[in-house]
Amino acid sequence: MNKITISDLSEELLDVINGQRALINELAERAGLTSAQVQTIQMDASQRHQRAKVAAAKAKANREAYEEDSRQMAAWVYATRFDFNNAKEWGKAAATEWLVICDRSGSEHGRDHTFKYHEPTQDELLEALKDLGRWSRATEEHNKDRREHAQRTLPKVKAKLAALLTA
Repeated sequence: MNKITISDLSEELLDVINGQRALINELAERAGLTSAQVQTIQMDASQRHQRAKVAAAKAKANREAYEEDSRQMAAWVYATRFDFNNAKEWGKAAATEWLVICDRSGSEHGRDHTFKYHEPTQDELLEALKDLGRWSRATEEHNKDRREHAQRTLPKVKAKLAALLTA
């Protein structure tokens, strides 16, 4: 029995590859394809290109998921902007909410949110006082959640406004 060496296999493999490439080029030439078209077809069929396409698709999906998660987080930040007394309290709740949002949407982007705690201004507090006062008096059943949120948040807004006015 003949012992086959790596160099024998390499030479045999190269012969097969070169033969296939010559056949492909001849058939492409007869079909009227340019060498650039043949190279494009070969590249599209390569494993490296396939992996790159999969990686690009995953990166795009992660980017879109992050953008959607950020939109949901922005809505939460806006809805709860008067619910927290300081940055530390807000930071804990925001981190938890971000995890919930990412888990709920099944996101795998692995990125953190970029939102920061914002201490409300006097104008924002006055506007919130008026807006939350309206919601706290809402009697319609479909506004129950907003009414309850307004009733919980209104005392905090009043306290922050009082602290600002007395400072």
